[in-house]
Amino acid sequence: MQVASWLSEFEPPVQVPEAFIEQLREQLEATALHAAEIVRGTDPEQLPIRVPKSRLADLDCCERKALAVYQADHAEQSITASMLRGVALDRFVTYQLVAGRVTEPLQTCLSMLEAEAEDSAIAAFEALGPEAAAALIDPLAAQVADAWSGIDPAWVPRTQSKASAVFADGAVVCSGIIDVELGGPSAGVPAVVVEVKSGKPVAAHQAEAYLYGLLLALRDGLAPGAVARWYPGSELAAVVVSEGLLASAAARLEQAMLRWAELLCGRTPQESSGPWCGWCPDNEVCPSSRVDRSAPAGLAGDLEFEAEFDPERDW
Repeated sequence: MQVASWLSEFEPPVQVPEAFIEQLREQLEATALHAAEIVRGTDPEQLPIRVPKSRLADLDCCERKALAVYQADHAEQSITASMLRGVALDRFVTYQLVAGRVTEPLQTCLSMLEAEAEDSAIAAFEALGPEAAAALIDPLAAQVADAWSGIDPAWVPRTQSKASAVFADGAVVCSGIIDVELGGPSAGVPAVVVEVKSGKPVAAHQAEAYLYGLLLALRDGLAPGAVARWYPGSELAAVVVSEGLLASAAARLEQAMLRWAELLCGRTPQESSGPWCGWCPDNEVCPSSRVDRSAPAGLAGDLEFEAEFDPERDW
């Protein structure tokens, strides 16, 4: 089903009361103040506490990974082919919604990256070579055209829109960049938030969508009608936004605020092994790592865990 067809059949749910959103804001504010006091009393230079969506995802996987990623020398971080697929997919959806069908995928993607000064992604495409790069991303352009064409302009499509929540007088910040935002107060209909994903569906993707629903509710004072994920070749996977969904996202964010504050102040991180070990900067020294150190380089790609190229990541 095309996204346009889904939107034409979408029936907005009963609105989440504004009073409930304000209650969540007050709850988050209280937790943020506590987290800020933890850091302020130990190492005030670590303020503000930043918990972007990428850090929440890392904390959900493994505290040691979250801290290692934060502390690593990111000039040495490599961009894999799966990351480049994600880079291209985001740009193709943006192009489709603004200008129409992508007819020259690689050239279009590189031009958009140049305009955004994403030099590391451009270098990764160049290292791959034009033929391999085209083989990697050309099919995505056709899938985007099939799924994203024909959306009614009344939905006022926006891409890469920012949503941030600031607490405790700026001492705690949670931020995200929404792939696609449709509707909302400016369009006169409840918003639909869509996360565009190039890999296989995993539980973490749904948690990200819930977080964006919360951030939009806090930003606009009005909850979106639905949060959704779209994978190439698949139908839109949408969930209606309810009080329970927003409360769940808020509880996850509160926990992340406190955990990250404690880690910044020197608490020993807990280790949780999993497929993400292949993408952890500490995987060669961590005793819990699942990476086989006797295997050749590139094992991370065999662990069936998709790491995203995330320019928003708070290094």
